[in-house]
Amino acid sequence: MGLLALWYNDFFGAQTVAVLPYEQYLKRFPAYLQQLTMESNGKHVTLNGKAVAHDTGPIYWGEPGPTVNTRSIS
Repeated sequence: MGLLALWYNDFFGAQTVAVLPYEQYLKRFPAYLQQLTMESNGKHVTLNGKAVAHDTGPIYWGEPGPTVNTRSIS
Protein backbone atom coordinates (compact mmCIF):
# COMPACT_ATOMS: atom_id res chain seq x y z
CA MET A 1 0.00 0.00 0.00
CA GLY A 2 2.86 2.34 0.77
CA LEU A 3 4.52 1.70 -2.57
CA LEU A 4 1.26 2.34 -4.42
CA ALA A 5 0.81 5.63 -2.58
CA LEU A 6 4.38 6.62 -3.48
CA TRP A 7 3.85 5.62 -7.12
CA TYR A 8 0.60 7.57 -7.54
CA ASN A 9 1.89 10.58 -5.59
CA ASP A 10 5.22 10.90 -7.42
CA PHE A 11 4.34 9.80 -10.95
CA PHE A 12 0.69 10.79 -11.30
CA GLY A 13 0.53 13.73 -8.91
CA ALA A 14 -2.24 12.21 -6.78
CA GLN A 15 -2.71 14.19 -3.58
CA THR A 16 -5.18 11.90 -1.80
CA VAL A 17 -5.59 8.19 -1.04
CA ALA A 18 -9.04 6.66 -0.57
CA VAL A 19 -9.27 3.75 1.88
CA LEU A 20 -12.65 2.00 1.60
CA PRO A 21 -12.68 -1.27 3.57
CA TYR A 22 -15.73 -3.45 3.01
CA GLU A 23 -15.13 -5.61 6.08
CA GLN A 24 -16.84 -4.13 9.15
CA TYR A 25 -13.98 -5.28 11.38
CA LEU A 26 -11.79 -2.77 9.52
CA LYS A 27 -14.21 0.15 9.82
CA ARG A 28 -11.75 2.23 11.90
CA PHE A 29 -8.79 1.48 9.61
CA PRO A 30 -9.16 4.70 7.52
CA ALA A 31 -9.16 6.83 10.68
CA TYR A 32 -6.08 4.96 11.95
CA LEU A 33 -4.25 5.58 8.66
CA GLN A 34 -5.22 9.24 8.71
CA GLN A 35 -3.76 9.68 12.18
CA LEU A 36 -0.66 7.64 11.39
CA THR A 37 0.27 9.29 8.12
CA MET A 38 -0.69 12.85 8.85
CA GLU A 39 1.04 12.81 12.22
CA SER A 40 4.25 11.61 10.56
CA ASN A 41 4.16 13.02 7.04
CA GLY A 42 1.86 16.01 7.27
CA LYS A 43 4.45 18.42 8.59
CA HIS A 44 4.74 21.79 6.86
CA VAL A 45 7.92 23.03 8.55
CA THR A 46 11.40 21.56 9.00
CA LEU A 47 13.12 20.99 12.33
CA ASN A 48 14.67 24.45 11.91
CA GLY A 49 11.23 26.07 11.57
CA LYS A 50 11.51 26.83 7.84
CA ALA A 51 8.58 26.15 5.51
CA VAL A 52 8.77 23.00 3.40
CA ALA A 53 8.68 23.79 -0.33
CA HIS A 54 7.15 20.46 -1.45
CA ASP A 55 4.33 18.09 -0.60
CA THR A 56 5.20 15.93 2.38
CA GLY A 57 2.62 13.19 1.84
CA PRO A 58 -0.83 12.39 0.50
CA ILE A 59 -4.08 12.94 2.39
CA TYR A 60 -5.76 9.71 3.52
CA TRP A 61 -9.54 9.61 3.74
CA GLY A 62 -12.32 7.06 3.73
CA GLU A 63 -15.08 5.21 5.53
CA PRO A 64 -16.36 1.66 5.42
CA GLY A 65 -17.27 0.79 1.83
CA PRO A 66 -21.03 0.20 2.23
CA THR A 67 -21.36 3.62 3.89
CA VAL A 68 -19.38 5.64 1.41
CA ASN A 69 -19.89 3.92 -1.96
CA THR A 70 -23.01 5.79 -3.05
CA ARG A 71 -22.38 9.04 -1.22
CA SER A 72 -18.82 10.09 -2.05
CA ILE A 73 -17.73 8.38 -5.23
CA SER A 74 -20.60 9.17 -7.58
